[in-house]
Amino acid sequence: MINVPATAEGIHAVRTVIGEGINVNVTLLFSQEIYARVAEAYLDGLDTLIARGGNPRGVASVASFFVSRIDTASDRAQPAQRRCAPLRGSLRKAARRRGQSETCRSGHSLS
Repeated sequence: MINVPATAEGIHAVRTVIGEGINVNVTLLFSQEIYARVAEAYLDGLDTLIARGGNPRGVASVASFFVSRIDTASDRAQPAQRRCAPLRGSLRKAARRRGQSETCRSGHSLS
């Protein structure tokens, strides 16, 4: 599995390498909009692979939302008081839920 950043060039690369049957971990993914572009590139790549006679069953992709730095900064900004403890890590959890929701609405699989 190779790492490919979710930049304009990286999205093009996802399409290309998936079309060649290479597994991809998409990194530096910051928004739902970019995720949708990555998912479309992945599906286009699978179409290319199939058109070339390849088997898509062995092709995998991971899209890694990049929220840990934002979440860590938010956690540091919160007071150290006990009543704030339930908020720790909340941005990461909210981003994950939203990503799952967007994935389900788009008809794509999380696996």
